[in-house]
Amino acid sequence: MSTAPSYEVLLQQYRELQLRVTRFSFVEQQLINTRDRMDHELVMYRRLSNFNVLALNEISEQEFFKRIAEAIVDIFEVEAGVFHIRRINQKQSFQLVHEGLELEPEQLSILGAEISLIGEVLPHNAVINFIDVDRSRYNILNKFSSGLCYQFDDEESGYVMSLMGLISQPSAPLYGAIEERHQTFFNVFINQVISIVSNRRKSERIQDQINKISESELELKKLSMIATKTRNGVVITDSQGRIEWVNAAFTTITGYEFDEVIGLKPRDFLQRPDVDQEAQIEIRDALWKREEIEVTIQNFTKSGSTYFNNLQITPIFDDKGALANFIAIQRDITKEKRFQEDLMHVNSKFELITRKANIGIWEWDALTYQATWNDVLRAQYGLNEEDETRNFAMLWREAIHPDDKNLAIESSDRLVNGLSEFEELEYRIIRRTDDAVRILSCLTIAERDANGKLQRLIGSATDVTDLRNWQSDIIGKNEELKKINSELDNFVYRVSHDLRSPLLAIKGLFSLIFGSKKLDAEILEYLNLAEGSVNRLDETIQEILEYSRNSRLAIQYEEFDVLDIVNEVYTDLRFSSEKDLEFKIVADCATLIFSDKTRIKVLFKNLLGNAFKYRKKNIENPYVHFTMNRDAETIYFEISDNGEGISKLSLSKVFDMFYRGTTTSVGTGLGLYICKEVVSNLNGTIQVESEQGVGTTMLVSLPAYKHG
Repeated sequence: MSTAPSYEVLLQQYRELQLRVTRFSFVEQQLINTRDRMDHELVMYRRLSNFNVLALNEISEQEFFKRIAEAIVDIFEVEAGVFHIRRINQKQSFQLVHEGLELEPEQLSILGAEISLIGEVLPHNAVINFIDVDRSRYNILNKFSSGLCYQFDDEESGYVMSLMGLISQPSAPLYGAIEERHQTFFNVFINQVISIVSNRRKSERIQDQINKISESELELKKLSMIATKTRNGVVITDSQGRIEWVNAAFTTITGYEFDEVIGLKPRDFLQRPDVDQEAQIEIRDALWKREEIEVTIQNFTKSGSTYFNNLQITPIFDDKGALANFIAIQRDITKEKRFQEDLMHVNSKFELITRKANIGIWEWDALTYQATWNDVLRAQYGLNEEDETRNFAMLWREAIHPDDKNLAIESSDRLVNGLSEFEELEYRIIRRTDDAVRILSCLTIAERDANGKLQRLIGSATDVTDLRNWQSDIIGKNEELKKINSELDNFVYRVSHDLRSPLLAIKGLFSLIFGSKKLDAEILEYLNLAEGSVNRLDETIQEILEYSRNSRLAIQYEEFDVLDIVNEVYTDLRFSSEKDLEFKIVADCATLIFSDKTRIKVLFKNLLGNAFKYRKKNIENPYVHFTMNRDAETIYFEISDNGEGISKLSLSKVFDMFYRGTTTSVGTGLGLYICKEVVSNLNGTIQVESEQGVGTTMLVSLPAYKHG
């Protein structure tokens, strides 16, 4: 009969079972942790593999460096990743990229300097835990407490590269602690980076070699094309100077065919012993010394005609330094040579002209800061031989009169800064030889290239001191003449005015005398002659007064109807004719004008008065017509008649003072002269068209000023 286990036995068995379960759970948890760690490491390997694939793509170096920093954060699950590269033995950064850092632009240079300082105390080519780094001296890196650091030297490229994965103390719980396995894995990542960097360097060198080969082939094709197509003659000789190849341009220039010159030396058929011997000796010396040379020499074509040849000879050496060939470039400069000779001839004439005209000429090169000037300019500034070595701009500034210096320098600055293309200026200088103040009239022109960059300044200077002194004297004398003329005008006006008073009294006495019935015929005839002389004298005095008034009085502009003036003048003249005249006004425009009313009245009084006065006797239908037209700028008046007309001989003189175009009627010869002065003062023009025995037309144009 079986006996049930005791309580103690059961309790013991239960405890053993619990212990086994606990051990099993611990083992199970270890297996789970191992699995999770392996899964995590597998993820890290996958991320590393993904980085390798991305890094091997054709991307720029900047993008490649950026992906290194991103991979550090992504693969090792740290807070921030940094990739830093600098040249060996230099502290400043060549390139710095980061991921996960929030930095201002000015903080980047600080971070680069701190990484360089850490690199001086860390061992190279080994993974270091950032917790072992003394960060007390740093600012930005002091914020991080742990992480991974690696620095390696790339001797081939000459760079030091640093990689960091960083975790700050506040963020450490989120990222976990750095373990030994992280360091091992970081070392694998570093080796991948080094391998990729090395491969990129090799690939770049290979590509550079390919590019150089391609460029060489392309350059060879270009040179072949140039040698074939260029208008310059190309000659290739062996090391002894015997021709191996010439291009088509050589044949065109010299007239010799390819087959005729192969194996010959150019001097054997292009040169003559007695022509340009110095150039021939210079060429032989350069060939013997195996040196490059450029020379101008006179050559001969196959037909015997001469041409000027600009010759460039270059020795070609093989890889071992032995002379292989000579290449000669021939350029026919005959036309240029002729042009230079003509230009020298013109320049000599120009120099003679400027010297005779006393014109100073100078030129300043903006690239070399060198200046040249002619003898006239030297004399103007009082320069001597010692001044030739001094800076022209400084000499010029020193010579300018202090009161004109700012004006002259501002003008020069406008040219230099591109604000103007030329400047005309007159200023004073103090001549160095005798401290005399001279006045120069200067023209300066700026020459620029296609991009607008200043190339040179070219200038001329004329000493106008004497001219300005003469002008000053003339101005003073003109002022004196104006004063004298004004006084003379006033005198004439007063005298003429005073003369009219007794004349009017005499005319009144004549009226009283003619009222008497006791005069005999002879005395009456004498009195009529006397009265005619008095009337002519009065008319002359009136015209002198009108001329004086036109000269003295300022123009008074006002708005008025010009037809009112015309009708008023006609009313005064209509009864002066023994026979009725047809007077017609044609005005197909506005008749209000803005001008000097008094002068306009004097103008039409004289013009209409002449038309009435010089009418033709004994004709049917005599007429005087007044026509007015206008446009936006000008008013046109025309006064025409069928009177006596003016001879061709007199037409050019009718506006002269005291000239009378006809002897059939009395007149002073001042009327048309006064008309011309009136029209001139009003900024207008007056013309006459006339044919003797047919009639006269006076044409007047005045500006169409607007009221207000």
